[in-house]
Amino acid sequence: AIDGEDCGYYISDSEGTEWCNLGEHLSNELKHGGNDPVLDIAVGRDGSWIVFRPNRFKQSTNISTVLVKQLGKFYKNHTNRQKSRSREIKEYDARIIREVEKQLEKIKQLEKMAEQLAREQ
Repeated sequence: AIDGEDCGYYISDSEGTEWCNLGEHLSNELKHGGNDPVLDIAVGRDGSWIVFRPNRFKQSTNISTVLVKQLGKFYKNHTNRQKSRSREIKEYDARIIREVEKQLEKIKQLEKMAEQLAREQ
């Protein structure tokens, strides 16, 4: 139990989210912490908590600084991987578009040649 309260819960499903007895600060974070979705929460016996979101996390003040640093590194690496992968995909798409445009240009040239040959005959 958190601060002598009954055990709390957090539910997230297709109908929305609901929670109870998670403490004032965690409840405020869940309610007003941002528009990005909550992926998960972790609550310790001592009432400490972490809210995990897609590109960030928020923690209570009594979370280990070592853990906070590790999570920060994880999220930074995750963000860098996402940006790198997105850049690779854009570069690949651009290369494919250039190759298709070259092939279309060759087809147009062949069509012109075919028209010329047809006129000459």
